[in-house]
Amino acid sequence: MKKFILPLILALIASPALAKPAKTYVTPIQFAKGSECGYFDGSLANREFTLHLKKNQWIRIGIESSKPITEIVKDPKGKTLKHDDGDEWGVIYDIKQTGKYRIAFDLDDKAYPFAEVKICAYDK
Repeated sequence: MKKFILPLILALIASPALAKPAKTYVTPIQFAKGSECGYFDGSLANREFTLHLKKNQWIRIGIESSKPITEIVKDPKGKTLKHDDGDEWGVIYDIKQTGKYRIAFDLDDKAYPFAEVKICAYDK
C-alpha cells in the first residue's frame, strides 16, 4: 500500500492543475500631458494594461512583433470587445461607455513574447 501512496502523492504535487498560476503584471497607461498615445516595449507575457476611457472615444492599438500577437480588449464590465476597423497603424475600437478598460495579449508563440505596443485614444 505504501508503494502506491507515495507515487500518488508525488504525482499530485507535480500536477499542472495544482501549479500556481503565473502572476499577471498590470500596467496602468497614462499619457504624457498633451499626448494621445502611450508606448510599451518589452515582454507581453502575463501583462495587462489598464486605461481609463470616456464614452465616444476610440482607441487604436498597434503591435510590432516578429511573431503573431493579438490584443484582447475588455470593457469595464469585463465584456470582450470586437475591433471596429483597422489600418496599417493598428486596430480600432469604438468606446461605448466610460470606465477602466483592460488590454491583454494572446501570444501565438509563448517562447517569444516581445513586442512594441502603441496605444492611442482619440475623441470622436
